[in-house]
This record gives sequence, structure tokens and C-alpha cells, in this order.
Amino acid sequence: MSMKVSVRSLAYEKLGPAAIDAGLDWQKHGAEISLALLRRRPSKKPLTAKTARAVLEGLISTESKLRPTAGGQAEARSPEPGEQLAAPALRRPRASDPGSERLNRQRRIIAARAAIEEGGFLESTLEEAGAANEPLTQRGADATLDRVLGLAKEMPENEVRDKRAFATALRLLADHGNGALKTLVGEDTVDDTRVHSSTSAVLEAIIIADGSRPSFLIENSLPPERHPFMGTWQKKVAKALPALKPICDAIGRIQPRNGHAGFFIGTGCLVDAAKGVVLTNYHVLDDARSKFGILMSETKGTVRIDGWMEIDSSARRQVLPRAVSG
Repeated sequence: MSMKVSVRSLAYEKLGPAAIDAGLDWQKHGAEISLALLRRRPSKKPLTAKTARAVLEGLISTESKLRPTAGGQAEARSPEPGEQLAAPALRRPRASDPGSERLNRQRRIIAARAAIEEGGFLESTLEEAGAANEPLTQRGADATLDRVLGLAKEMPENEVRDKRAFATALRLLADHGNGALKTLVGEDTVDDTRVHSSTSAVLEAIIIADGSRPSFLIENSLPPERHPFMGTWQKKVAKALPALKPICDAIGRIQPRNGHAGFFIGTGCLVDAAKGVVLTNYHVLDDARSKFGILMSETKGTVRIDGWMEIDSSARRQVLPRAVSG
């Protein structure tokens, strides 16, 4: 379904609304259609369903000719009017791969927190270069895991709905946390080829629990005054508590039509209800289009939402704006 939805969204963006009703086998020809549409500039005027089908069939035929035959070369050709040929695929150096970038970012966060706990830095310098550039020592890694496991056991009872699942999660963290942290020890850049794919998830759980980037429930439009995961944010949250209510009121689920707590895309903050301005992460829009099939089109940095998407916040249930600049 995900492939079918994303291909149809791409066809909608490039050829217009009629393209999604062209009557093609999107699953069978998804690869050819996607590659061809990615090279093609959007049509200046929306096409009729008949014309869109003819264009798509032509793209499928042309793209098929580019595929190498058994033991042969792909047929070379010149670009058609309105088409952009793709550049050759380039393999980025491993150090700049998303996996490596994520692991090294996680190491900086965890190492900074460990340095603060060891007493070398003040709490206010958590995001400053001094603490962030400290390497993670083995002693710091061991202390981090012990601290996180201790904090997790202090979780409020109302946040532990399934005690058996929570106990399992703690056991998994205890079993795999040490190995995950060990990959970050030292000053060398972390290479994601030598770590398991689940390592990043374990490290993210540690970052949430040790107070570097806390996660906790908002109730009655306010965060808790105290929480084991708050860490260095405890004093800042307490000081800002009176001003946080209107902000918490504006935070809500971004969801499709008839969405609910078990069926939503992500979270966002309602900035201006009258103008329909909502702040959210790019991946929320990306998931809305590719996973939920919400049709959108993009022109010069502005995303137009042609489907239905809303934010369900305490401030006001708001249908998201038709155009989002990004």
C-alpha cells in the first residue's frame, strides 16, 4: 500500500488530480512510473484522465527501454521536452551516512550528560561545546546505564499501564544498554557498519531517560512539576510552568480525517488558529503523504495540502492550512 500511495501522490503532483484515476496497475509499474516522474517537470496545466493515462503509459514504455537486458546495456536516448534526466547515483562516504550521523549525534548527547554527572561541567553548559566535545569514557558509559536504569524504576505508576511490558523493556535495556554504549566509548567517529541496527534505538531510549532530551506526559495542559526523566530540565520547567499552559494547549496530534489517539501521523503546535499556522517536523508531512495517502504538491518551497489533515489540540481542532511554506 505504501508504494502504491506514494507513486499515486507523485503522479498527482506532476500531472494533476486526474492522474490518480488513470486506471493503471500502480503496483506492477510503480518502479517505472516513479523513476520517470522524478525526472519530469510538473505539467503547467492539469491533464485529463485520458491524457494522463496516455502520458503514464508512454513513460512506462520509455522507462522500460532504459532497463539493461540480460547481458546488455540500457538503450541510450535524449531527454524529451519537459524532462530532466537523473544524475548518476553517488555513494556518499560512510561518515556522512544518516546512520553514522545519528550515532555520532547520540554519542555527543550522552557524553555531554556523562561529563556533567561526573562533575566536570555545570548543568547550564549541557548544550555548549565544552561538554558536547567530551569523549565518552568507559566509566561514564557504565555510570550512564546505572543512572538510567535507576531513573526508569522511579517512573510514576500512572505512566506504567502495562507492568509486564515495562519490566520487559527494563530487562532489554539492561541486557543491551552496555553493548550499545560501548560502541560510543573513545574519540573515534562511530561507523554504523560495525553496530547492530537496533543500537540507535537503545541509545535513543537512554537519551530520553537520562534527562538529555526528556519525554513525559502532559496532563491538564501542564507538564509535571517533577519527573525522573527531567534531569537538568527540572528547574527550567518549574520556573516556566505558569507560561507553559497556553503552549501545551496548542500542542496536539496531527491526524487524517477521523483520526484519534491510535490513528495519527505525528504531533505539532498550533501557532495561529485564525491563519491556520501549524509548526511540525518535516517527517510528519512526509509520512502524511507516503504512508497515509494525503495528497500534496510542492512548488518553490511551498507544500500544498490537497487532502485532509488536521491538528487536534486543546486550543482548537483545526484543519491544517492548504499551503505550508518550508
